Amino acid sequence: MSGNKPFFLPNDLNIVEGTILGNCYKVEAFLGQGSFGFVTKCLNTQTNKAVAVKINKNDPKILEQAKLEIFILEQLRCLDPDSCNIVRWNGFFIDRERICLNFELLDQSLFDYMKDNNFQGLPISELRPLLYQLANALSHLSSMGIVHTDLKTDNLMVVDRHQCPIKVKIIDFGLACLVSSLVPGDCVQSLWYRAPEVMLRAPFNQAIDIWSLGLIAAELATGLPLYPGKADCFKKISFWLFFPPLFHFHFPLTQQAVAADGRPCLSPVLPEVSSCQQGVFPPHCCQVLAHRESSDSWGGGSGGN
Repeated sequence: MSGNKPFFLPNDLNIVEGTILGNCYKVEAFLGQGSFGFVTKCLNTQTNKAVAVKINKNDPKILEQAKLEIFILEQLRCLDPDSCNIVRWNGFFIDRERICLNFELLDQSLFDYMKDNNFQGLPISELRPLLYQLANALSHLSSMGIVHTDLKTDNLMVVDRHQCPIKVKIIDFGLACLVSSLVPGDCVQSLWYRAPEVMLRAPFNQAIDIWSLGLIAAELATGLPLYPGKADCFKKISFWLFFPPLFHFHFPLTQQAVAADGRPCLSPVLPEVSSCQQGVFPPHCCQVLAHRESSDSWGGGSGGN
């Protein structure tokens, strides 16, 4: 991005490239935006190190959400960001009444990584360690009693696209919360990655993150989202259980990874009926990780940890 182009934040101050946030963070580029505000690449002029800064809008509801995110990030401080595959949080600061969160700068999202690959899907040798890393991250979140609630390819970051195998980290804890605070009927998760129990307004827990992981696994493997749609997502889930889409039959899996009915068995990470239903697939990441250790169907290294 070149030139000092203003970015307008509703009910807030304008920000341009070169703006100094806080005492020492110089805006170099805009990385993304959402309902919360913007994410920028900044240079710490004191350390000469590039970081990612999430700038929350100066809006009462968003500021309250930012405080909740800080609470979750504080809980995660006891985890090693690298071995747990979670973005490193460096703290927060206030800039003109805006709460700004300072994170390590990562390379690109898994969505962009797939886009660079023309949405062809990842080879099994790359997919296996990647999914293991994500299961590892969710296992640590679960051990802390935390549910992310917004897993999708946009919120999974590649640390360095040139690294082999690639290493990934979970980002964006803006909607994360304690499992103990979940309330049936709460509208959480992006629609394409939403678990059936959430759609049905039934009780749910951190297993909804495993459902999202299963959908992400299928998307990374095929290059296509498994359940795209709007109000018809639940209908598609129900229909595809009995009539799986054709790409299932052409997915390049080993013979051991194909179920008796011909559908690919992305077990233990591909959801089937409900992320909480026992006997269908493991609802807890520890079971996913245990499966990886005991089954040759995973293969593919240690996940880059």
